[in-house]
Amino acid sequence: MEIRKAALHDLPLIQQLAQEIWWPTYEAYISEAQISFMLTQIYHLDALKAQMAEGHSFILLYQDEKAVGF
Repeated sequence: MEIRKAALHDLPLIQQLAQEIWWPTYEAYISEAQISFMLTQIYHLDALKAQMAEGHSFILLYQDEKAVGF
């Protein structure tokens, strides 16, 4: 396992991971509409860029050179 701080060029990867992670994690607790809304609002590329510009940091988790979480 390796942990790396994400850079701007990693934002599409974070967006992809969010899509892969949110559905199985939250579908038993919140509606599909709410998950879609959250993914659109929080993990849209423009939203991620704005979060980073405001000082938010993202950390990526890699296993065998593959990103598996953030």
